[in-house]
Amino acid sequence: MTHRQSPLLVSALLLALLPACTTCVLSESMKAVAGPSAIQCAGGDLNGDPVLGMECMVDAFREGRAFVYQREGAGIDSRIIYGQAGTADGRVYAFTWDSSIFGAGESGPAQIMRTECLNPAIRPLDASEASTWNLPPGTDVIGCDTSTIYTESVCLE
Repeated sequence: MTHRQSPLLVSALLLALLPACTTCVLSESMKAVAGPSAIQCAGGDLNGDPVLGMECMVDAFREGRAFVYQREGAGIDSRIIYGQAGTADGRVYAFTWDSSIFGAGESGPAQIMRTECLNPAIRPLDASEASTWNLPPGTDVIGCDTSTIYTESVCLE
């Protein structure tokens, strides 16, 4: 006598074995890199003042402390949130959360991209970059060697 498993039972067992699906939450992705004791550097929304958050991030990097920083940006047809996470050993990662990678407003799918910042160093922001960062020229930022960067998708939902 041969026993056959119900296709429905087999499907249910396979689904139970798959890892739980997580949502694309930028703060969680950054904390996973920086660690649970990372300093929260507030960045604000489009109308907020990002200078204090940037100063917090630069100070933490200078002092060898882990940090996370995020602020909203203007997308053409979706919401964008930018972030940076740094580890106590000086590694820095740039994050971008996009509410809809295909440009359909809030209808998704959302995605988080992580870029490793190579050779991070504190440098003053020049005038040509100031409007992009919404910061005054001369503000210290953590700059990267962008000639060789590695970007990966952290989450797609």
